[in-house]
Amino acid sequence: MNATLTLSQVLPAIFAAPLIVAAIWDGMKYRIPNLLTVLLAASFVPAALLAPQPVDWAWHLGAAALVFGGGAACFAMGWLGGGDVKLAAAVALWLGPLTPVFLLAMAVAGGVVALVVLGVRRLVARLGGGRSTGAPLPRLLTAGEGVPYGLAIAAGGLVMAWRLPLVG
Repeated sequence: MNATLTLSQVLPAIFAAPLIVAAIWDGMKYRIPNLLTVLLAASFVPAALLAPQPVDWAWHLGAAALVFGGGAACFAMGWLGGGDVKLAAAVALWLGPLTPVFLLAMAVAGGVVALVVLGVRRLVARLGGGRSTGAPLPRLLTAGEGVPYGLAIAAGGLVMAWRLPLVG
């Protein structure tokens, strides 16, 4: 068996790792650390330079700028958090021309995440909502709280991890 890893095997993992950590962090803290987003965005540069085929930098940078701009508008309206906007833009940087597919996957994941979180919250409330232990519920399980959208961004990105344009 050959133990040599190829770029097509390594790049999806480099792309996915910060997304997984961001999803966990956002689910627990309702916050996405800037360091994760910076790592994701910065790792695109060496990945693009090592790509086996030429990279259309305009597509990748343009996609990131458009997603950031649209996200900033959503942030201004109170629909997304700042960390969500930055994470989605970093994902778009990696995906370039596949960004519309990512946005669709992210939207579908957002609906699924919302339904699951709201369903679990309803179940927790029916079971007493943590009153028997006296311990406060995690924010994610607390009725009336928002649903952290970093979960949907990460899920949409993970769906795309094996289709990265840099891999070919």
